Amino acid sequence: MRDRVAWDPMKDFRRLQWFPRVPLVLVVNAGLPVNSIKDLIALAKAKPGELNLSVGVRGGPPHLAAEFFNIMAGVKIADIQYKSTTATLTAVQSGEAQLTFAPVTSVSVLGQVG
Repeated sequence: MRDRVAWDPMKDFRRLQWFPRVPLVLVVNAGLPVNSIKDLIALAKAKPGELNLSVGVRGGPPHLAAEFFNIMAGVKIADIQYKSTTATLTAVQSGEAQLTFAPVTSVSVLGQVG
């Protein structure tokens, strides 16, 4: 059980900036034998430690989405850190990484969606 904290986030903190909300998409390498998230989870469970995903900034929305996915799916897909969203997508396209979470705007700009 968590200890009670001595502060109230609604009263004791002040918002300085809203961060934009950008939808993320799960992108997988075209050679990965999956057609759905259910297939991806089954593959990750069947081959533990064999899949990896590319992430940009640690703690950024795509990285947090990947960690949340691991927890919710009950899998552990290792992450490889890259310097940019473009680099993460390039890694997936080349097969260096099998999947990534990326802002839908970045993926659509590269012609991958739509």
